[in-house]
Amino acid sequence: MINCSPLNSIYGDDIPSDLQDALKELEVQLNKQKELVVAVSILPNCSIDYDRTIHLQKTLNKEINWVLQGVLVTLKPDYKLSYADAIWFHPEMAKGRSVFKIDKEISKEQLNTIKEIHHVDGEYDKANPAALSPFHCDVGEYNAVSIDDMGLETEQKHLVVNASMEALTYSLWTQYLMTGEQVGKVYENWTTMDMGNGKSIMDTAAHVRNQIAKSILGATEIAVNDARVYTDEVNALYSDGSSVYFSNHAIKTPKEEGGKILVHMSALSGYELYNVESDELFIPSNMGLSSKTFNWDDMNKAQRARIFSDCMWEGNEGFNTYVLKPPGLLATKKKAFENKYNLSAGTKLRMKRAKFSSQPVRDFMQIGKLLKLTPLAEHLEGLNVSHIERKGNNISIPLSLEYKPFSDLIAQFEAIQKENPGFQLFNEKLVDGGYIKIPREIITKLK
Repeated sequence: MINCSPLNSIYGDDIPSDLQDALKELEVQLNKQKELVVAVSILPNCSIDYDRTIHLQKTLNKEINWVLQGVLVTLKPDYKLSYADAIWFHPEMAKGRSVFKIDKEISKEQLNTIKEIHHVDGEYDKANPAALSPFHCDVGEYNAVSIDDMGLETEQKHLVVNASMEALTYSLWTQYLMTGEQVGKVYENWTTMDMGNGKSIMDTAAHVRNQIAKSILGATEIAVNDARVYTDEVNALYSDGSSVYFSNHAIKTPKEEGGKILVHMSALSGYELYNVESDELFIPSNMGLSSKTFNWDDMNKAQRARIFSDCMWEGNEGFNTYVLKPPGLLATKKKAFENKYNLSAGTKLRMKRAKFSSQPVRDFMQIGKLLKLTPLAEHLEGLNVSHIERKGNNISIPLSLEYKPFSDLIAQFEAIQKENPGFQLFNEKLVDGGYIKIPREIITKLK
């Protein structure tokens, strides 16, 4: 049922064990209605979206064991959705990217005019929809450098808007899973539902990206349209009249001459814009999500400075899981990826300055990972990080018995205090808005 050949063509048998487990569960889930499953393709960018997985498990339904990126699923219209289908039906519905040529540098102040709206608690503003969702969005200046025959360097500036609009679409996505909606009805809504502005879901998504560009550039609608050089949809629905195609972080291959494909490398490295002539129906929109993050100890000062000077996100967290992820596809496999999809003449769009989604998962992650991701004072020495509050020796954890590290702390408090007589748990100086600041040396003793 599941065609793994696109993934195997790049990775061979070297597929991570956690991804193998997720793909087995994907097959089990689709086999429950196998007579309604037409085709399933696992693309080279197939990877586990750990941030969405853990957030959905904790905030929506425990049945959601995995959320994948890089999957194409084709179904008959009668297939009924459930929470477990979140493994292939990604929550970032109607996500897409738009690229605009610009002449002037974009400032932090311009980027910060675009606020983040939470997908559960936030409210979509139809009159002013220029906003980011909390997961895997970025907007910023990405530049291409070229060198002519005389060795002269030219820089072409671009504004890239990579955005979903989950304040509008997330409730619809959850409703589909919760009520067991048939995918035929989902596709009907996709093409005909008025999202409140006389536009379909995909038209609304493109409109939101245009409004983000308009807000940042201070330009008119006409000027923004004239500046746009590329647009796509990475999480979309299509139909051939008898089946419904769900693309998950995959772009429908352009068939016109001179077609282009934008591939996301990683948050810090940016994008690559390729020429494409491929017989494949869909092409991966990114290089996948790595399960790893960059380590503060392995970075030099310039690299750490880039994260805090060139990258922005809302909140006071000292790390961002999206920003800290390297490309999911190893550099040694990039050429094979390009050859498979006949991608050529790639133009690198390097991230100069960007605002990213905040990735609100820190309250759900294992304590060891939280310790690793939170930078120490020596990692930030000499850097402008006055806006970052969660850093250094103290780790803020939720004051909730549902949060295992805190419940462990309560259970082991007597033994911990014997070893650390100066540590007082219920000290008002340690409490800050529903969180308690615990020294690293205390947290590491929790068993």
